[in-house]
Amino acid sequence: MCAKRIEPFEYKNKTEFHEKLVEWIGDVLYDILPDHGYEVRDEQIFTAFQIADAFCENQVHLAEAGLGTGKTIAYLLSAIPFARMSGKPVVIACATAALQEQLIHPEGDYNKLSKLLGLEIDARMAKDPRQYICDVKMEEYTSEQNMMASEIQQWMNQTKLGERSEMPTIPDRIWKKIAWDEGMDCDTCLNRGYCKLVKAREHYRAARDLIIVDHETFFKDLWTRAEHIAEGKLPILPGYSAVVFDEGHKVLLPASIQAGYQIDKEDMESMVEVFEEVQGARDSLMTATVRMNQTMGQFFAVAKHSVIRVESTERLSIKRSDDLLKAANIFRKALDGLLLEIQIEQELYFDSIPAHLIQAYEGQIERAIRALDRFLKEGEEESIPWMNRKNGNFFIVPRKISKLLNQHLTYSWIRELF
Repeated sequence: MCAKRIEPFEYKNKTEFHEKLVEWIGDVLYDILPDHGYEVRDEQIFTAFQIADAFCENQVHLAEAGLGTGKTIAYLLSAIPFARMSGKPVVIACATAALQEQLIHPEGDYNKLSKLLGLEIDARMAKDPRQYICDVKMEEYTSEQNMMASEIQQWMNQTKLGERSEMPTIPDRIWKKIAWDEGMDCDTCLNRGYCKLVKAREHYRAARDLIIVDHETFFKDLWTRAEHIAEGKLPILPGYSAVVFDEGHKVLLPASIQAGYQIDKEDMESMVEVFEEVQGARDSLMTATVRMNQTMGQFFAVAKHSVIRVESTERLSIKRSDDLLKAANIFRKALDGLLLEIQIEQELYFDSIPAHLIQAYEGQIERAIRALDRFLKEGEEESIPWMNRKNGNFFIVPRKISKLLNQHLTYSWIRELF
């Protein structure tokens, strides 16, 4: 049973909570913090009161605060009491993982407030699932018996959550081989319920005050939340009472990317390499693999020549053309053919490749098909195609997400709150 925590102030009902919250914020900013060397900042105090009203009235509030204003303390002073009053944590969505770490750092605002106010604050981080190790992929990698595998295995035996930040020396190319990815079919995994990612989720789902998440993970949860619940699955984030977007002006890109689709060129090429090395594979599977690889190369080549040159960004807009649409359609049909052959091979008990890897490839192909379908069916008014300058990946994202935000974000907040 959880011990009762010290409340920042007393109140009898929700109406009185609003009044007491404003009084308490005033006491903290005018008296308590200045007594500990903090200066009185009119902008911070005004912002804190406005945020308090937004929390208590279930309203959307936009606050523009310059560097050094103290915006983090301004929203934490409302978020913590509101979470306790509502019985559900408040989500703090940060623009980057670095900001997440900064917020929860021992010298960060959250810990400073906890010490100054004498409050035990339960705040936990929910990171991108790809920041956690996958037990199954780890077992396959360590079977190679190389020096790095031995080092990672030692860490694996000690870590509780398997988070990459615990071992920052792992190169990106190695981490990709052992980290969780969207292709992993967790529902059929033999380690289901016992892996590091599950333990990480259990850890942050139990947060009582704050869940600190990055923008990408928040929107991944938001766009898939209803679907997960309908399928009887737990959404990425638990129920929450409100959301604070730290650096909210940066939400449009991650919201759009998570609402769209992408084709990871490197992952597709890796899949082809695996199939090409299979001994005894059926001729039809190999033919479908070669066909898909060729049409993929043609599609990306045409897409590269269709780029609208913008030197100041990694996101290179692509101009739709008949040649690109034709290449996309041919690539789409080749993906269909390969998907069918993989499914046939699996039914014939194709044991040269682990079953979970076959399922991962199926998911990878299906996501690529959805990306091409959207590109082929939607016009310029509905979506934006672009390529990543760094890795050559293809993206197709909604041009306007205001309707999605109004539909999912506002509804989600109201539903979770009541």
